Amino acid sequence: ISFILYVPNPRFQPRLSTKQVGVGFFETAHVRKEKGDIDLFASRWDLSPEAGPITYAISKTAPPETVEAIKEGVLYWNQVSQAAIGRDILRVEVNADPDSPPQPRRVMVYWVPYANAGSAYANFQPDPLTGEITSGVVYQTSVFYLSGKNRTRRFANRGVENRRTQIVPAGFQSASI
Repeated sequence: ISFILYVPNPRFQPRLSTKQVGVGFFETAHVRKEKGDIDLFASRWDLSPEAGPITYAISKTAPPETVEAIKEGVLYWNQVSQAAIGRDILRVEVNADPDSPPQPRRVMVYWVPYANAGSAYANFQPDPLTGEITSGVVYQTSVFYLSGKNRTRRFANRGVENRRTQIVPAGFQSASI
């Protein structure tokens, strides 16, 4: 647990939630004590150019053969941001210490070697007064990597071809059944 001085971000303008009508956001409830009313703010990052990029830090616990795929998955979203706002908003750091404390504008992608997990988990820390996301963590369990690797190996060994999408792992050629 760490405590830091609260300093509101003067650039960030809270956005009222759509209450899950149209585009959905996670929400942060802000209670106005003097009136007792509640404002539901959409939880989101400050994407202004002055804020700088959001860093996804891949933990040093991630197997080396997975790091590039995780990196590509994160950086893919820069294509979306380029189309929407004309610039990259994400960057990736590798070999991050998973025990390091949360840092502003940083999401720790923590690889958890748990082959029997039924899920992965992600969380973020929003400013409770505005909804601005300040940091986050993704717990990526190894079950998805292992099951995907095994499934790809089975498909490659049988030459499986899906009618809509052809599945051909790198280094292999398409085969008919």
